[in-house]
Amino acid sequence: MHKLDLKKQLKHLYQPSAREVSLVDVPSMQFAMVDGVIPAGAAVESSENFRHALEALYRIAYTLKFRSRLRKKDPIDYPRKVGMRLLVLSAVLAALWACRPQREQSEPEAALAEQALRGFFADLHAGRYAQAAAAYAGSYETMIDHNPGLDPADHAALFHNACTINGAQCLQVRSARLLESTEAGEFRFEVEFQLEDGSLFVQGPCCEGSATDFPPLSSFTYTVSKGQDGRFRVVEMPVYVP
Repeated sequence: MHKLDLKKQLKHLYQPSAREVSLVDVPSMQFAMVDGVIPAGAAVESSENFRHALEALYRIAYTLKFRSRLRKKDPIDYPRKVGMRLLVLSAVLAALWACRPQREQSEPEAALAEQALRGFFADLHAGRYAQAAAAYAGSYETMIDHNPGLDPADHAALFHNACTINGAQCLQVRSARLLESTEAGEFRFEVEFQLEDGSLFVQGPCCEGSATDFPPLSSFTYTVSKGQDGRFRVVEMPVYVP
């Protein structure tokens, strides 16, 4: 089993000199990233959006970490620490910046964006996968990876399998709160979903993890983008539960 320790292999990136500024060349790698917005006037340490983003990143990182060790082809192990701490993850970095307030979008456009968001998940929940695919502007890469036997161009079939086989939670929207709108025609919402009995959907611990490692999540950030044709489409996939 191949053992991966980036802190040793890329020591110049993780332990740069504290006495001088140096230019480093970061090799091409894959990263898990969350792009979010902290509401105006909120501090980073008290921001719910920032906390949810970090929790989501740790969920993804720990899931990939355990699965990379268990896969049959090219399994990867990570360095262990003494004691109860198991596999070591690479450092989480946060890039923060401030910008001037964007021009407020008209209320009708924000309402249309929310309508498109609710309609997308309503179509998925009702099994109207072709309509949902037409209202989606995100990547199909994950769905294609999960369904190698399907035609990658058959988006309706990919959504069908995602919702009925692969673990995508194709639930109806319970609430949607606008977080941000931009001049580029993007609207970000904080979304809650509801189960069939009307109760709140909560994403619990994953992959034999504890609630400490994987704190429960009940709200999720979704982006709705306005296309050149004037139609609003959802950018992110439904919540995934392994």
